[in-house]
Amino acid sequence: YYAVRPQTPRTRRPGRHPMKIFIHYNPSTVPEESHKTLKVTLPKKWLPAPPAPIIPLFTGSYNKTLSPTLDPASLCLVDASGRQFSSSVNIKDQMSAGQDVYVVDREDVDASKGYAPLVEEKPKKVAPPPVPAASALPPANTGPSHPPGHVRCVRLGCQRFFDPSNPPPCTYHTKPPVFHETAKWWSCCPHKKAYDWDSFQGVPGCQSGVCTDKREEGTSKAGEFLGG
Repeated sequence: YYAVRPQTPRTRRPGRHPMKIFIHYNPSTVPEESHKTLKVTLPKKWLPAPPAPIIPLFTGSYNKTLSPTLDPASLCLVDASGRQFSSSVNIKDQMSAGQDVYVVDREDVDASKGYAPLVEEKPKKVAPPPVPAASALPPANTGPSHPPGHVRCVRLGCQRFFDPSNPPPCTYHTKPPVFHETAKWWSCCPHKKAYDWDSFQGVPGCQSGVCTDKREEGTSKAGEFLGG
């Protein structure tokens, strides 16, 4: 006879397991047959580091079968709302499993042609304040900017963090955004066009439900655009 050791349920911790994401390249300036969506599993050793390897991973796959040839140095990553992912923040602190990530030209981001990059201010050089006693120091905050145990909603137009045990109501779009020159609109709401970023973010969702971190089967692909 052998003694059977009871098994303790294991919980998944951010950064300790691989993460699956969907990477899209679908600018309106190239033919639709040159668009590509790639489902990738990021190795767990990548998650506690910035997202620098993701673009070369995508372009290596793209350039084998499609054209034009993509130069990783001229590209950057944004989320479904057009906000640029930081090059200095770890993947696990700014991306979530099942998230849609878009590959775009840096020139489009810098020129504000529909995308809104994160503005990372350079720290000002100031004299350091006097160091307080150890007992007066608050506990260090080294974790992510969202509460522990919260996950990001994968619905388009939402993208907020929430407690998966008590998902809040969610108003969202069923199809991804389109950015063409100065016009911006959601594919599911083509008659609600905006020409500045604040107006675009104010376009209400066309569907109601609750926040979720699970991708629903049968929904339209995030990489499909109406054109422009």
